[in-house]
Amino acid sequence: MKVAIIGSGLSGLVLGHCLHQIAEVECFEKARGVGGRISTRYAGNYEFDHGAQYFTAKTERFLNFIQPFMEQGIIQPWKARYVEFEQNTVIRRKVWNTHSAHYVAVPRMNTFVKAIALDLNIHLNTKIEKILKNKQQWILQDEENQYFGPYDWVVSTAPWPQTKHLLHKYTSMQHIDMHACYSLMLGFDKPLELDWDIARIHHSCLGWIANNSSKPGRPPSESLVVLSSNEWANQNVEAEKEWVISQLLNELHFFVHLSPEYVDLHRWRYANVSHQVSPILVFDKQQQLAACGDWSMGGRVENAFLAAYELFIKFKEIGV
Repeated sequence: MKVAIIGSGLSGLVLGHCLHQIAEVECFEKARGVGGRISTRYAGNYEFDHGAQYFTAKTERFLNFIQPFMEQGIIQPWKARYVEFEQNTVIRRKVWNTHSAHYVAVPRMNTFVKAIALDLNIHLNTKIEKILKNKQQWILQDEENQYFGPYDWVVSTAPWPQTKHLLHKYTSMQHIDMHACYSLMLGFDKPLELDWDIARIHHSCLGWIANNSSKPGRPPSESLVVLSSNEWANQNVEAEKEWVISQLLNELHFFVHLSPEYVDLHRWRYANVSHQVSPILVFDKQQQLAACGDWSMGGRVENAFLAAYELFIKFKEIGV
């Protein structure tokens, strides 16, 4: 059985990792690297985990999956000093510990996804624009008009709007609203001297501030990742880059008083989704099309894994 997986975020990689034991799998990724929002940006001496800042593991299935990576030291707990701000006032403070573990990959977040991807056949810098039916099989067409295939099954793990664009002609699709987020990356040449490592901000254009340098195994250079709130990003998703930077920096000055030496911005157009009570998966046995992602269950890293594993079980049930 030949399976094409579109997207190499965590869902695509986990599904490929599981399926390649029982099928011939090829993955297609429009970016130059794997991981989707579990990603890292490099700039001189600075490094920024500019997507997912951390993840939790609340299910036995996900804990079992990450256990080998923990044994290798690729995944470690982040014992961060956590605070919540209401305007300029700290309303909650605690330390993340082993009783409420929050994990990061070491030495950077994308180390985890790169480890999963090692045994997979992945076409990077390949944006799939269309899928085409050829008798009972599928052909993929990219934006350069290159063709790939044929495949027995096509699975999209791309963000929901892109998945819908690819599959809706051939199978029924539910509607899911995805939310945007801006990631502001700041490098400093002086110690930040903060009394917290990660802050959640209420009632602001900011959502989170993370001291990237405080995570285990990071380089000594001082770096912050500032995430906008989803609501604010949705309202300003088409705004000019410099305006977005200025707005976020102005708000940040209430919490961090040093000026950065390095500034950059990344827009995640499809960063999050509202919580789903039950999984939203596409699994069309007649058309041999499927889809899943973190959008299937509510946006968290663990949900991206669980959605892929649920889809893998469906493949096993039909004897792929």
